[in-house]
Amino acid sequence: MLTPEDVHQGDEDVERLQVEMYHVHLPKLAEMRLIEWDRRTREVVKGERFDEIRPLLSSVDARTETSEDSDTDSPEQCNRTR
Repeated sequence: MLTPEDVHQGDEDVERLQVEMYHVHLPKLAEMRLIEWDRRTREVVKGERFDEIRPLLSSVDARTETSEDSDTDSPEQCNRTR
């Protein structure tokens, strides 16, 4: 699983990602009932509709693991996964 530390180029990027997560992404996911989010404690748990996106998340997770196993994808792999 990726964390902000995995994708940043500097402290500004981590801060920007945290602000976006707090003010944009988490509120949207909570509004869609995919997560339950307690702003006060910063706790995030699965929402009542989480199972609706579980297959998508599993697919993304599998693809991430595959791309981590190889430095570059062959053209055949790129065509299959798109």
